[in-house]
Amino acid sequence: MLADTNPHLRGSLAADVPWVSRGFAGSRFRGPPPPALEAQHSEARPAAAAAVGEEHPAWQREWRANVFNRGEKDMQTRDGGRERAQQLGEHKVATEVHPSSVHFLQTRHALYVGHVVLAGPPSNNDVAEAWLTPIFADPNPCAAGGIPAHHVAGFALTTRPAAAEAVCLAEAKVPPLHTGDVAAARGRFCDSCGITSDAARLCSVFQAGAYKPLVRLESTSFIRVLKGPPESDPMWKSCTTPGAPVSLTFLEFETRKRYRVSGVICDPLTEGGFSVTTMECFSICPRYIQQRTIDFVCPAEEMPKPVAHSSLQQQDPSRLPEDLIEFITSRDTMFITSVNPELARGVDSSHRGGRPGFVRVVDKSKLVWGDYHGKGMFQVLGNTLICDKVGVTFVDFEHGHTLQVTGTLRVVWVDPKDGLDHCPRVCIFSISRWLYTEFASAFHWKFLALSSHHPVLIDTPLLHSLASSSVDSAADHWRAVGEAPLVKFHIETAWSESPCMKTFRLRMERPLMWEPGQYGTFCFDVGGAPFLRCFSVSSATRAVVPGAGSCDNLLGASDCVEISVKLQGRVTSWLHEHWEGSDGVCHGVEGGFTLSMSAYVMAQGNSIVEHPFSSWWKLLFLSAGSGVTPMMSMLRGIRNSLSGSLSIQEMPDVVHIHVERCADDVPFKTEWPALVESGVLKRALFALTRSSASEPVPSCLQPLMSPACYGHLTKEFVAREVPDVAERFVYLCGPNAFMADTTTLLTAAGVKFNFIINENYDY
Repeated sequence: MLADTNPHLRGSLAADVPWVSRGFAGSRFRGPPPPALEAQHSEARPAAAAAVGEEHPAWQREWRANVFNRGEKDMQTRDGGRERAQQLGEHKVATEVHPSSVHFLQTRHALYVGHVVLAGPPSNNDVAEAWLTPIFADPNPCAAGGIPAHHVAGFALTTRPAAAEAVCLAEAKVPPLHTGDVAAARGRFCDSCGITSDAARLCSVFQAGAYKPLVRLESTSFIRVLKGPPESDPMWKSCTTPGAPVSLTFLEFETRKRYRVSGVICDPLTEGGFSVTTMECFSICPRYIQQRTIDFVCPAEEMPKPVAHSSLQQQDPSRLPEDLIEFITSRDTMFITSVNPELARGVDSSHRGGRPGFVRVVDKSKLVWGDYHGKGMFQVLGNTLICDKVGVTFVDFEHGHTLQVTGTLRVVWVDPKDGLDHCPRVCIFSISRWLYTEFASAFHWKFLALSSHHPVLIDTPLLHSLASSSVDSAADHWRAVGEAPLVKFHIETAWSESPCMKTFRLRMERPLMWEPGQYGTFCFDVGGAPFLRCFSVSSATRAVVPGAGSCDNLLGASDCVEISVKLQGRVTSWLHEHWEGSDGVCHGVEGGFTLSMSAYVMAQGNSIVEHPFSSWWKLLFLSAGSGVTPMMSMLRGIRNSLSGSLSIQEMPDVVHIHVERCADDVPFKTEWPALVESGVLKRALFALTRSSASEPVPSCLQPLMSPACYGHLTKEFVAREVPDVAERFVYLCGPNAFMADTTTLLTAAGVKFNFIINENYDY
């Protein structure tokens, strides 16, 4: 069936690999169903789909229900997030690459491949080693001295609408930003990731001509990798036969975007590359990715040949020499892969990030790190309950060297107070052997910024209890360096915005700089343990608008920051009840959900920008629940700018639709009429999902409640009240289900998909 469905999966593979026909039953590598199941549903499928409007046939619903293996389920249950993980997996995981991600995959110049070396014939499923191999694109010949970043065309936003860039450029008529446009871009964009230099703000993206293509998608289910690894790499032992499982991680450091594909080898590995049939595809969260940009590409004629150093050349291959220990304990990024040999022998790989030194070395033969809070699907760690073989890889981004390590992994659950960096899980990786490769990459990355989500490095007694002789940890050194950006705060006061939302005023120990619409990562001490949470900054200084000069002059700095928090979890409950006298730490402010995003995209689509901005810069804010907070920050930024040197003609035309259960739950009640009266908002509209027109409305909101939408938001209401919706750039923020449904509603109403930007830091 798989061969029939996917023309790129040869018939011999379906016959030779027995798990292909039964993989969906007990593994995430599902593929199409076995013939019996297909026949069982074939007749009923059209009628059932027509009756209930189902997008997915019955067999797809069945394998979505089995999206996780038993090891992953056990981890999720112990973590207390089994139900949430199941919902997330069913929502995110697909068997093919989403069309909006095709361009992203095909423009990568680095790829990280997880794979396994078997101890015997494939039929035994006896895993000997797991490895993760980085593959870097080859540079094209060029002038001596390489390609410095400021000579390379391109510009990357820190947050992009979720559409293929090619479609974005075609539909929005946004021309590529060339080198000559870089100067014009200065002052148009805000530093949305806490980066302070001009060079950092202009995160350069290399033209296709700077390097040879590395990835090509012949369809959304068939990926061709156009280059093989160095001849010394273990991939030559694991990926030379059809059916071998692999996992591909695609990552763009400039935008902190990553995508993961798991599947099987279709065309075996050669010097010219290999091909993969996809079985599991999804985007993964950017929470712990550091921001980097390439500032040099070594030309092909000057690129040294990779030089490999294997631990098999030494007496004890499991021990690390001092220089590699120092190499590991200074890294801020690691890639990891694991394997589930049951049924599908499926491979999972992912990215791990932290402050430099987050990986410690014990007895020169073990790596130890804390497992940070993530989505809670445990797709890498869950496999270790079934097979403990794991591979990790570190990259020297500044010089192009790599260190690959294979071994076994054990996960220990601890009290967060005792865990490394206050994590509830500690990973103990016992090294079997390693491979260090010099000059593996022609690309040299420049470090820009740490993610603001990393916890502070803390060595606890647990670390020393694991050692019999030595502990190599750079946590103390790097903590002194890495804590400099952290800003302590005291909660000064709080007030209610609605029955379930409060605004907290934080007094920072020093001024904090942000652009309206961005979010901060805040650390609170709850019950003696630190908890990191992301909240949009609801206060504002001034808005950033195009043509207004340097962004550094526009960005506001203040030691007073307000966050508006809805009551909906352990940390928010603690905050609502115990805020008085409480302190915390802000790890940073970041995000691209800002006015500067739409200003750039819409200005490029209008050649005559000397007209009043409101004639072409049209926005629709669509929010639900606490999703209103970043939009309120932007509206306040516009209002504050109007009280300064900017006029209403230099401001966008904004219509805001907010969705709540009832009028009493609407936050910022007294502020909405003032924003409309001042001209900051053209219109404020409300959709009340659990109210009727006969129910009382607070007096301050009564002038805005006619018309109102009672019940869920509809396409008809949007089209009637915002007739020019197709001309507007839409900011969308709220619960995930709301954003998914509203995106469908908006595209049906004529809004271009690439004109919709959503805010989501639900990591």
